[in-house]
Amino acid sequence: MRNNTPFKVLIDILFYCNVFVVIGMALSLSMGGMTTKTGSMNMASWNTESWMDVVVSVFIYFLFITGLFYLRKVARNILNNNQFTSTMATNLYRSGMLFTLTGILSLFLSFFLWVSHLLRNELKIELDYEVMVPFFLMIIGAFFIIQSKIILEAKGIKEDNELTI
Repeated sequence: MRNNTPFKVLIDILFYCNVFVVIGMALSLSMGGMTTKTGSMNMASWNTESWMDVVVSVFIYFLFITGLFYLRKVARNILNNNQFTSTMATNLYRSGMLFTLTGILSLFLSFFLWVSHLLRNELKIELDYEVMVPFFLMIIGAFFIIQSKIILEAKGIKEDNELTI
């Protein structure tokens, strides 16, 4: 399955880049400052909104990285030609659930920050991808969940066919 090698390499690159970002965030927080969606300032002067932004963003990031970790396991199974196993379906399901949860929480955080700006009469109308990415993550997560169920069904069919003479 050499044609699936770029798939595994791309997932590994994405995983390790995100791990480096988490290390950078930890270093930035340990030095007392970090840029958030609500602005760049010293941690001592952060308000509740800034703290919520950072805490939820870090939690979302860890969910995303954990989803990538399970997706790496899926890619490894594909490269080893183990597509129709319960391990493959379980890892795909976990990755899908984590990506879906990441999308939902990201959407919640964006909505919370939008309401916060609205209540302070600081509403900005911006054209960006902030809402499209969470929806895309939810779609990908749902797709992985559906695929995991299909793999389990295919596994059952494969086992039935192997028993048939």
